[in-house]
Parts: sequence; C-alpha cells; structure tokens
Amino acid sequence: MLRGQELPELVRLGVSMEEKQFLEVCANEFRFLKDEYGLTETSTQSHPLFLTVTFWGRGVAVQVVWETRERMLLVSIGPCLNGKITPQGTSLGNILALRARELVEPPRLIEQSFTDSDMRDQLSRFAHDMRTHAADVLNGDFHVLGAVEFRRPLLRPFARGMRDLDGKETYDLMVRLGEISPGDIFVMSPADKQYIFGKVIRTDAEVLQHKGLVLVYVYDDIRSDMADMPTLSKENLLLPPLITSRVQWQFGYFKAVTNAGLTVGDTLSVHCFRDSSGVYHDEYNHVLADRSEPCGIYGVFSHGDFDNLLRDKLGIADRPSPTLLQRILSLSFLRHQ
Repeated sequence: MLRGQELPELVRLGVSMEEKQFLEVCANEFRFLKDEYGLTETSTQSHPLFLTVTFWGRGVAVQVVWETRERMLLVSIGPCLNGKITPQGTSLGNILALRARELVEPPRLIEQSFTDSDMRDQLSRFAHDMRTHAADVLNGDFHVLGAVEFRRPLLRPFARGMRDLDGKETYDLMVRLGEISPGDIFVMSPADKQYIFGKVIRTDAEVLQHKGLVLVYVYDDIRSDMADMPTLSKENLLLPPLITSRVQWQFGYFKAVTNAGLTVGDTLSVHCFRDSSGVYHDEYNHVLADRSEPCGIYGVFSHGDFDNLLRDKLGIADRPSPTLLQRILSLSFLRHQ
C-alpha cells in the first residue's frame, strides 16, 4: 500500500491499462476532495479481485473500489481511522436512498456493472452525487450515518451451513462457487421466517458490453417455510424479469435450494427491458421494436436494488428515524478519536 502520493504517480506502477484508466479517472473526478474538503492523503490497494483507492484526511475517508471480476464500482464514505473507513462508514448508495431515492433506481445504479467507455461517466456521477448529497459527511458531520444504521437492509444474507430442502448444503455451496444454471431455484428472505422464491432463466444475458449476467424471475408467493415451495408460474411474478450478477449468490443474498430445470412453458416468449432513453432491449442486447409486458428496467441489479424494489412492492416502510440519543450512542466511537 502506498500513502501520501498523488494518484497520477500511482499509475506508473505495474498495473494493467484498465487499472491505470481507473486510477487516472479517480484522480481527476475526485480531486475536489483535496481541493475543497482537505482530504489530502491518498492510498491504493491492489488485489486479484479488486482495486481500491482511498482518499482521506481530517477524520474523513472516501473509498472507491473497482471489483474487477464482476466489473462493479462501489463508493463508500465515513469516519477515518489510520487511513481507512471505520465500520460506521456506509456506501454512497445508502445515503442517496435516504436523501435522493430517485438516484438509486436502475438503470442508474450505485453498484452498476460498467464498460470501459462509460467508466468516466460513472465516476463523474458518483463524485457529483457525493458533493450534492453528502457534503455534511465530507465536512465531518456523521449524523446521517446513524440514520443509515437504523435503515437496515430488507434482505439479509444467508449464512453458509444453512440446509437445503433435502437437508444438505452442498447445492448452495456449489452455486456460491459459481456453478449457476438455468432452472436453479433460489430464495430471498426479507424478514424472519419469510421466503420469496425466484428462478434462474438465463446465465448468458448481456447489458451493454457486459456478458455472462443472470436473468431471473421473482415470484409473488411468500412462504413462512423454505421447504414449502409454491408453484412457480410465469403468470405470477412479483417483479418484472430482472438481470443481475453472480454476486448475489456469492454473498448469500440469494440461496440456491434446488434445480427444477426449464421447460418452454416456464418462460416468457419475450423478455423486455426499457433503458433510460426509452429504447427496449431483450436479454441479449437486441433492440425490440415494441414494448412487451411485463417490461423490466435495462440495467444490472445489485442486492441493494432488489432491496429497494421489494420494499416498495411489499409496502414495507423504512424504520423510524433514530432519536437524538440513539444517534449519539451509535456514533459514540467518535468521542475517542
């Protein structure tokens, strides 16, 4: 790890051209952190699966992560300790969910897969949203982090070791390691003893130039017992078809339970997704002449996006805002810095 250097200096290291581009764009788009907020220190960390840039100073840190395998950009902000964000930090998406909810609706995702051509645009948007909606955090006012903490995610990851329908955990473990197949049935859990079922339809979907994505159906039948699997019909979808990545299984937000295979009757004849300009696409990036229902949103959905969609669809309100005492207790660690 290198500290106290300008990012343009870092691009001289032995990294790939894509990594150099990422570092250069970070240096340019987030330069305002140094010029306007005094985050004068920078550090970078390279890993086979991700590249991290951290801007820090005056007790505040901003972390930008490029997850190279899934090609995802993640931006976090929070208190700084020894050049790192403390556990009380949060993603920029969580702050926007409280203050500018419309900005976290797909296709403009906070954790969105990207191509080389729009890397600069994505990071520019993140920088703009941070300046607009997180200026107080950049100035060292962390009260909003208490509110974020009390807006706990709706979906919670399943722990490894939970049993499958047949009493084994081998199928879920295999899927977590990347062996996702059409016909895989999975569950999400928005609350204790509540299970929403979904099915993998395609594992070769595409969005822009990003390939190998997963098209899923989510069904409108909530059960209190994971073993009580409902009839999964394309006529009974809770949400329009959605495209996501394997991260949801790897992190445990989706738990694979079995593979039921696919028949012609299991799938819609056309999968339709509308992009931000009003153009309709199928799951392979082909432009469609007309809209076909149910029509989804053209983009790659993270677990946070599933969380927001389910919260809206099921009518689950956010938890009440924390009291002043709760905020003080949740941020009490600051007294010791």
